[in-house]
Amino acid sequence: MIAENIAVAPPRPKSRRPWYKQLWVQVLVAMAVGVMVGHFYPTLGKSLQPLGDGFIKLIRMLIAPIVFCSVVLGIAKMGDMSKVGKVAIKNDRAVAFVVGTPPAAAAGKTSTGYEIGMRHAF
Repeated sequence: MIAENIAVAPPRPKSRRPWYKQLWVQVLVAMAVGVMVGHFYPTLGKSLQPLGDGFIKLIRMLIAPIVFCSVVLGIAKMGDMSKVGKVAIKNDRAVAFVVGTPPAAAAGKTSTGYEIGMRHAF
């Protein structure tokens, strides 16, 4: 068989998902709908508060195990354990995350008034 006779199909370009199936678009639309419901139908918004509280508790419940598992799996997949510390020090994004998370969490708690008992403010 001669190579000239073989037909090679050109690679297909990746098909893009429609914009409304993108997660970030769905999140923005849901936020906008939530704001509109709270503004125009405040009683409906109050009745939906348990749903929102449950969602926030669910997210809080899932964050710690996801972060823990990703860190453990990342370390477990390292072949040489002596490289773990070197990689962590060289990885400036990880250092920025570790250094920046506590101040961001503190700023979030104090700016919402949750820490000082002003939960009714929002």
